[in-house]
Amino acid sequence: VTSSEFVPGTLVLIRSFLNHNPWFDGDIVIITDGLEPGQAELFEIFPKVMFRKPGEDLLLRIGHLCNALPAMIPRRKRFYSIELFNLCGYDRLFFFDSDMLVTGNISELLSFSNPLMACSDQPNRHTGKVRDRKTFKRIAADSFDECDMLRNTFNAGFMVPARTLLDQYIYEELKELIHISVFRNIRTHNTDQVVFNLYFNGQVRILPLMILFSVRFIMHVILWMTKFRTKLLADFRRNSYPFRIRPRLFIRPDNKIFSHFICVITK
Repeated sequence: VTSSEFVPGTLVLIRSFLNHNPWFDGDIVIITDGLEPGQAELFEIFPKVMFRKPGEDLLLRIGHLCNALPAMIPRRKRFYSIELFNLCGYDRLFFFDSDMLVTGNISELLSFSNPLMACSDQPNRHTGKVRDRKTFKRIAADSFDECDMLRNTFNAGFMVPARTLLDQYIYEELKELIHISVFRNIRTHNTDQVVFNLYFNGQVRILPLMILFSVRFIMHVILWMTKFRTKLLADFRRNSYPFRIRPRLFIRPDNKIFSHFICVITK
């Protein structure tokens, strides 16, 4: 999923994936509701790229939710990932958010038979906690009844669904969860991640730590493009978003993350 402001990140994501996964010869599907003039042409350097607009009914449901909860408007495009489950006909999909960097070969995932695989959304500081099904906040496992908890929740930024889940019926049921009855009680910033965890609760294979080393969530890396040159900045502040202009930020050029990202862009 991408938008006009996330195009630089999407280009880096695709390039990093192809560099480390030369075995891949499948389609590259980019879900977007539109890009700025000339941006789509930037993806012509990659093979088998196609653009897909979210379904009209999906957009309508998102619109209804945003009308009821205006605070959701800035985050509405995160729901576009649900269109993933309308991509019927594939044996296996790799879904990535546009703020990710692939640093290794992930072909081993093709040997797993699980219908859905993803990475845990539990950072080390929250080990042992679960999610409150109603608010999606992290809670102690002994705080609520089992029926009120979501255990082994996953990050929707990287998912690997199989053909059995790429189904019109599942797609329709996922869309039904984009509703005020669900989101009026949510007390976190999450959007599509709420939908997926509610629907697939207990059905997901949580991937091992070694996969996390190959798929990095680079939520704090920003690409600042100017007329004369491209500057790479790293933002270590919480709740920052990648690839947006932040002119007040500064980072030392000898920073390891900065240097590594320079290498990726160059390649």
